[in-house]
Amino acid sequence: MEPEQPSNMGDNSKIESHTEYKVVGNPFFYGHRKDHIIDEDEPSVKTGKYATWKEDNSIVLSWIMNSVQTDIALTLAYYTIAKHMWTFLRQTYSHDKNVSKILQVEEELLKLQQGELELSQYFASVEAAYERLKALRPPCQACYKTHFEQTMVAKFLAGLSPKYEVAKV
Repeated sequence: MEPEQPSNMGDNSKIESHTEYKVVGNPFFYGHRKDHIIDEDEPSVKTGKYATWKEDNSIVLSWIMNSVQTDIALTLAYYTIAKHMWTFLRQTYSHDKNVSKILQVEEELLKLQQGELELSQYFASVEAAYERLKALRPPCQACYKTHFEQTMVAKFLAGLSPKYEVAKV
């Protein structure tokens, strides 16, 4: 008989897949004032501040373990320091190098057409796809206005139904 997997470890009903989970810059840690745990090293002196660090470290380890898929949680089970666990996750699953996901979103954009959608629905679809792309591959600030926004507008216009042909001129 195979051992049962813990049912709550890696229960990822809130996160559909690790590729959609934005590992870098997760606001959850910052909103709970625990960002120091993933930013700072373990205190070298095991007195005073160490007790608070140890408690916060345990909380963050628990948050991370309960936020990832079971197969990922199994690779994290032996980490005892949240900063090291977070570094591993960032290096492994960061969107910065997620070329296949970027390609998938770019292909989705290429195929996106208004078709039978209302204009507002089509615009929302284009904008949502560009927001996903922006999250995966953030544009430089200087390029955003000159390239990213212009590309989004061009894609929107290119995919419009023939009845909006006059808008493309």
